[in-house]
Amino acid sequence: MKKRLFEKQGFTLIEILIATSLSVVIITAGFYLLSSHTKLSSQINKKVAEQQISSNIIDIITKDIQNAQSVSSSSTTTKLILNYPAGIMAYEYKNGKVKRKNRYLTDAGDVSSLAFKYQGKLVEIKLDNYTTKALCRN
Repeated sequence: MKKRLFEKQGFTLIEILIATSLSVVIITAGFYLLSSHTKLSSQINKKVAEQQISSNIIDIITKDIQNAQSVSSSSTTTKLILNYPAGIMAYEYKNGKVKRKNRYLTDAGDVSSLAFKYQGKLVEIKLDNYTTKALCRN
């Protein structure tokens, strides 16, 4: 058998260019989808963390209100003072942080607002986008 000198073997330049172009388009689309997913995932994680912080702070404040005897008359919209038989408990929104007694419960930026409204022993708590009410039981 004789071999031909110009027998066609391999791919042409056009075929290689088309395959390379398609590969680049597919890889670029994959990276775009991956980066979009990563960005969305980090946004969701941030929102979940914010909600957990808000929920924890509201739970702590609500429990303290329920265990208090009364709300002090010197309480304001940004400062809650609760009366107990053994003393007082104070909450305050200061410098972008929630303060309980002499200790901060949050870091700066964790909470954007905290406000209180009073109706006798009933306290309305507004923390960021969350609102709840608690009653002094004792």
